[in-house]
Amino acid sequence: PWTNENIREEIRGAFEIASSEMEDADKGYLTSHAVKAELAAAISEQPVRLVVAELGNSASIRNVVGETNFSLVTESIAKRCGNVLVRHGLLSRDLFVFAIACEDADQTLDLISESLAQPATIAGQKISMEVFLGYVDSAVEDDCDESIRKATIALTTLDKNGGIRIAAYCKSSESNLHLRHTLEHDMHRALERREFFVLIQPQVDARTLKICGGEALVRWQHPTHGLISPLQFIDQAERSGFIHELGAWVIQRTLSVAREMQAIESEDLRVSVNVSPRQFQQGFDAPWVQLLEQVASGEPELLKHLELEITESTVMDDPAVAAVLIERLSKLGLSIALDDFGTGHSSLSQLNTLPIDILKIDRSLIADVTTNERSRKLVTHLTSMCKDLGFKIVAEGLEESGQIEFCQASGCDQLQGFAFHKPLPVDEFVLRVIEEQLVRN
Repeated sequence: PWTNENIREEIRGAFEIASSEMEDADKGYLTSHAVKAELAAAISEQPVRLVVAELGNSASIRNVVGETNFSLVTESIAKRCGNVLVRHGLLSRDLFVFAIACEDADQTLDLISESLAQPATIAGQKISMEVFLGYVDSAVEDDCDESIRKATIALTTLDKNGGIRIAAYCKSSESNLHLRHTLEHDMHRALERREFFVLIQPQVDARTLKICGGEALVRWQHPTHGLISPLQFIDQAERSGFIHELGAWVIQRTLSVAREMQAIESEDLRVSVNVSPRQFQQGFDAPWVQLLEQVASGEPELLKHLELEITESTVMDDPAVAAVLIERLSKLGLSIALDDFGTGHSSLSQLNTLPIDILKIDRSLIADVTTNERSRKLVTHLTSMCKDLGFKIVAEGLEESGQIEFCQASGCDQLQGFAFHKPLPVDEFVLRVIEEQLVRN
């Protein structure tokens, strides 16, 4: 029988052996110990740009290629890093590190990022690698571990749903990280304390300019930090998994607004709610899906006044799975809208096979239609084609009269933006709708 001291000695010896290894013989990349040694040596000789890279979609890649083939993915990342001073090394399961010369560092890093963004063929499967990069420029006297820490902090500042793949460390990154940790800690109690609330962004009929629906938007009134931007806390909720609890609460609140729309007795009135990529990835077992199925069994007519918004990227991440889930949700009686249309990578052939009812043209396409002829042509042809396919078209982000006139002439069905209404408290939104219905009748 072994004593505790025997076990401790064996484990200590195993760690010493592991830390002395300079390269993983099976996978070909440097160990954490080895790469830190090379980085420390490089930094002591010249200024370098130290880069920490994260494979954001590693879980889905593992599901596609299998765990045994995942080393081929890391090898592909290593090859694409190109001219580096220090070889590609592994800090953790999905975190990689390397260094490049400070001279022409911006250009070199852009080239590496472009290379990493290209699909890779692994074990006969074509996969897309979502690689995000955080970096810091280290001087000769800088500590290696501290440089890695700063580059990792830069990585955490990225909004990975926003498409930005490179971030530099700056002093504000530290305070932002602290705020994010504070928000993550506080948001779990914020629902109980009723700090979250919902506003409704009205949508108007393109012909009458009367309210025909609205989009539910969640807001957070923090007791210390005030009104927190959704760009901050939604991303943090996605990272922490709190989005499932928060998302279910928002859908519950939106359903209460849908009941108000139902009571007005107008079939055209709908309220929409966004479903985030993380929520959607849970599939049929997601709490929000089960909630909607319960409503469908008890109040089937209510779902005629509810609309779900999903983004292009959510659909295109796994079109086959998305099609099955969207089909199931559509059969419950609610409408499905594709948000941010025109900014992703969806193909018309796939759109034509999905049971989607509404396309929301992204504000970035609408912004300069009054001054840019190419933008006008793009939106006009896009709208015409989608109308021919049977989609209802909603134009987002309208702020000027010229944009309104253009979208009306282009055949958009509904319009949304500050040109009509800012997001309203629920009670005020319902009152506006009732007033307009009384005038209309």
